[in-house]
Amino acid sequence: MKDLIIALNEKIRENEKSGNSGFFEKHLADDLIFRRANGSLASKQEFIEGLKGREWRVLENSKLQVASDEKHPHYAVASLLVDFNFTVQADGAVKKGCAKNIRFFRLEDGDWKVYAWYNEMVE
Repeated sequence: MKDLIIALNEKIRENEKSGNSGFFEKHLADDLIFRRANGSLASKQEFIEGLKGREWRVLENSKLQVASDEKHPHYAVASLLVDFNFTVQADGAVKKGCAKNIRFFRLEDGDWKVYAWYNEMVE
């Protein structure tokens, strides 16, 4: 199971960078609560909408750790650092830095889904 969560975190990176909303429709829980690195909160649909109009230069994961246990086999928590650098095409704003991500997963109908996602700037 840990290998699946590790692979899913890499797919999150790849699909965020490519703006693939279909991936996130499948792998984000409908009741997702997402805390952006700037402290604002977003729903699943707000997160997906935010994927549009970004020109990426850097989006890299590091220091990924997965916590799980036998008592709760349908839950897992991933913590990692995410280096990012992108431009918002609508206004030219540059967003860059390093954020600590904590992603809470649960198994729903055979698919691992993120139901809570916390970001906090570290640099």
